[in-house]
Amino acid sequence: MTRHTVGWVQSVENELAEIWLAADDRNEITIATHWIDSHLSTNADVQGEALAAGLRSLNIPPLRLIFTLQADDPMVEVVRGTRIRGDPMDAVRLGSIQTTFLASIPIRNVSMISSTS
Repeated sequence: MTRHTVGWVQSVENELAEIWLAADDRNEITIATHWIDSHLSTNADVQGEALAAGLRSLNIPPLRLIFTLQADDPMVEVVRGTRIRGDPMDAVRLGSIQTTFLASIPIRNVSMISSTS
């Protein structure tokens, strides 16, 4: 297992904040961002799909991210984030991700995540 530090470009953080403020599904966005942080911090090189050398994309509905990853650098940097609209099964997939993710974090964080919706 390879450990990485996950960083978000400020413009991506701003864009995701705007998406979150305009969303009627804020909890799903919050869950997706926490899941992304958690999973990119371990084995980022196998998350999502390769776009080019050192550039990968990851779809975790309702978000799509583009991130950079270099073999000799423990830093993963999210350089683009956008909202995606998927097929009706995305809600089912997100529910599975949410259940898996929530089961993997300490209880004190679950209440924090739930209170953001």
